[in-house]
Amino acid sequence: MLGAPRIIGDLSQCSLAMEFEQLVPGATVHVQTVQGDPIDEWPVTYTRQVFDFHPGRNLTGGTVVQALQSQPGAGGFLSIAKPVSGLPAVTALNNVSFAQPLYECAECLMLSNGFSGARVKVFSHDTEPLGESVVLPSGYAHVDLNRPLAVEDVLSVIQAACTRDGAPIISAPTPVPGSRPGSLSQIVVPQTEVDDVKACEMTLNIRKIMPGSFIILRRRKKNGTTTEVIGPVWVSMPGLIRYERFEYLEELVIETHLGRCKPFSNMAVTKIVGATPTNPPGVPKWVEADARDITLHNLSVGALVEISITTSSYSIKILSGASETTDRFPFSPGSPSQIKLEAGAIITVRQNLGGGPNNWSQANWIEVLTTEPGIPKPYLPVDGSIIPNSAPTLLWKDTGEERCNYATRFHLQIMDDVGHRVFENEHVTSPSAYVGGYLHSGITYSWRVRAYHNNSRPSTWSDTLHFTTPGIPAKHVDPSIPYKPGDQLFLLCEECMGIYSPAESRGSDLTDAIANAKARSPSCEYTKYTAGECKQIGR
Repeated sequence: MLGAPRIIGDLSQCSLAMEFEQLVPGATVHVQTVQGDPIDEWPVTYTRQVFDFHPGRNLTGGTVVQALQSQPGAGGFLSIAKPVSGLPAVTALNNVSFAQPLYECAECLMLSNGFSGARVKVFSHDTEPLGESVVLPSGYAHVDLNRPLAVEDVLSVIQAACTRDGAPIISAPTPVPGSRPGSLSQIVVPQTEVDDVKACEMTLNIRKIMPGSFIILRRRKKNGTTTEVIGPVWVSMPGLIRYERFEYLEELVIETHLGRCKPFSNMAVTKIVGATPTNPPGVPKWVEADARDITLHNLSVGALVEISITTSSYSIKILSGASETTDRFPFSPGSPSQIKLEAGAIITVRQNLGGGPNNWSQANWIEVLTTEPGIPKPYLPVDGSIIPNSAPTLLWKDTGEERCNYATRFHLQIMDDVGHRVFENEHVTSPSAYVGGYLHSGITYSWRVRAYHNNSRPSTWSDTLHFTTPGIPAKHVDPSIPYKPGDQLFLLCEECMGIYSPAESRGSDLTDAIANAKARSPSCEYTKYTAGECKQIGR
């Protein structure tokens, strides 16, 4: 099974595209309503990607959608459900502006002040299309150009969205202030500053870099014989670049390019020799623990990790090496056989990078408040609501996320109005469940849910909510309809809610039919009729 993708940003009926992360390259991502109706699908190339809706495909205001990804022979888990707004409140579009200076040879642009979900298009001289993109919830849009900018370009931008009723609205072309032939800077050497680099770190903090440029990182290992080239990495806004950790005494050469049409005239080089060691390492972060192991974060790869656990009945110490920045440590074989991290247990962790007695980090002291996952909080359908069909989607909140003790699965139960369990699933993997095909019309149901974290004991049951499915008008016996001869028997039930439809049975099944009717309504009265004796019964 493939992991669930994550839908980024808010959705509305004006959305022209959807953005996802946690994708699997080579898979296919599918978008559908929570009822399972397909909306659109796309092949995945990157772990985070924006997809334009295919012609004739779009979101509908007032619906709730989910996403999943699949590969041949493998399905996937559903994402967290997201509502689609039906009132985008678009009456006019702002003039989009450029979030960066414009330079000759630039191959991408960053726009700002756009409307979330709108499509933006960049033109040269109002006629030649150079590229298009979709505005993110932040109002920014990154546009890859189909050719490098030239000095003679005069740029303009249009923006397209839709109004409250779904009608398209397109802005007039917005010229770049002061844009005229020859106004683009011709030869620019980008300025780049890089923070000090520490061994075992995984980020490179680059400041003063020009949006629209790209970086090539050349790494020479400490033996002086191996050179690794990373890039080009395109930069939309100044920030961080992630890669494998540095090594001590490593040489780094950072080339910052602004366009490839003149590769050497607009390139800056930053050289760093000798990444400084981290001494002592950082403090290990939040602990996740169950009956078998402990998970630590913010570790230094290769560090010696010490974990001390003290409870009212025992005290143990674990020494192990960290192979990843987030690693799991099983309890030592010599620990108590019935180890249990009850509330009140004290966990102390620290790490040592280098092996010397003075290289220990500060200790992180954590008290185990509870080992149970958070109690789920149901919120849809709300208590007492009447839902529009007999196949609802139930939604709830995983409160364990608030203290890093998130649920890995949920146990859902649905009962009818006489306490019979009509639906149960102990392996729901997301905070929502579609229960189509299990419910009937005109019944009040109750539901509750509890959470599990890995193999821990479950949380307390959530509050119980109730909802009622719409009823169907009762059928009445019509004496003019001839009945087939034989051993047909008819059951008629009346009560304050109305007249139930006659339940037909054959032969010895009558006893079960009567028992079921009485279980449904203890006050139910029944009358036996044979062929030819049927008569009108009513109020």
